[in-house]
Amino acid sequence: MIPTGLPPPPHVICSCCTQFCTKEIKVGEEFLSLSWKVDNHDQGSATFRLAAKTNSWIGLGFGTQMVNSIAVIARNDVSNVLTYKLEGRSLDSIVSMKDPKYNTMQYFQIRDPSTNAWQTDLVFNRSLQGIGYIVDIIVAYGPNGNLWKIHKGQAVFKVKLLEGVANTVDFGGDLQESSVKAHAILMTFSWGFIMPLGILASIYRARFAKRTRWFYLHRFSQTLGVVLSTIGFTMIVIAKKNGRETHWDDNHSIIGLAVMIIAGVVAIFAVSRPAAEPEGLCRAVWKFLHTKFGYGVQILAFANIFIGLKQEYMQEYFQDFTENIQSATYVQIIVISAIFLFLKCLELKAIADSENPVSIPTMINSGGDDYFSVSSNEHSGETFSHY
Repeated sequence: MIPTGLPPPPHVICSCCTQFCTKEIKVGEEFLSLSWKVDNHDQGSATFRLAAKTNSWIGLGFGTQMVNSIAVIARNDVSNVLTYKLEGRSLDSIVSMKDPKYNTMQYFQIRDPSTNAWQTDLVFNRSLQGIGYIVDIIVAYGPNGNLWKIHKGQAVFKVKLLEGVANTVDFGGDLQESSVKAHAILMTFSWGFIMPLGILASIYRARFAKRTRWFYLHRFSQTLGVVLSTIGFTMIVIAKKNGRETHWDDNHSIIGLAVMIIAGVVAIFAVSRPAAEPEGLCRAVWKFLHTKFGYGVQILAFANIFIGLKQEYMQEYFQDFTENIQSATYVQIIVISAIFLFLKCLELKAIADSENPVSIPTMINSGGDDYFSVSSNEHSGETFSHY
């Protein structure tokens, strides 16, 4: 029985019924070869073959995204090939299962002794019931060696099984990788250094020689931080969309969305601030909300940096990059802490000087007799208008 309930259109010549049709493409760092052959129109089944010049695991699934799909995966770490339900993005959510639509599953791994190059082949037969003759196919592979880790590259194809046509719908490799890295760099730099620098400028405004400098530094750093984080946020949203992955399905992305919303609210507060003089009720309410929301979103964002870097996806797929970003984050913490301690010391010194005024001798001439008069130089705390 034909899965769609209709026979193939008469004008469609089955180019892949007597021989395998093949699509070769570079995915990430590896070349993958996808082949298929329709075994029988009436029975509605096809044989699929995936080959990769690697000694890692390889997998082939049906659908436009990995989560909630069923895939056939050849795992060299356990030397078998099984069907798996991909319930999530982590390795723990990939569960082996039995599906009667899949059969005669095999995989082979060969090393060429002359070049020492590996090739892994995955072959299986699948009923086309429920998917028809135009299917979306996901292919993926893992890191080299007998490692069961998150995929190193993936791609999605739109395949016309009868005509022998396969078009690439999406790469989950280079584009997604660059976007993820740019997101991590922009978010870590903006919320781990630029934003805290602006907050310190506001807290220790009295330590600036000119009264307006703290405000200009605060405004510049907060504006730059919002712009950079908005770019980083947009890049990861686009990367997930291109990768056909679900949004807001983990703590990091949910907190990140909340951070960007609150940051937008704080930015609106900043540009709509009431006049500093006279400081009435509106100014007091504005000051309270602007300050508390600002501190709160900074703490939330800083915590989310480490939540993101601890994700299994980052630890497995971008291990070296993640370690470098973590090191850079620690350096930023040290620098910000040093600036904080420096400004705090200046504040304490100013307080100490105000409590212990210094007596300054002054030369006075009175009728030809010179004598010293002692005057007091008290450092009372400076007050500045709140911009």
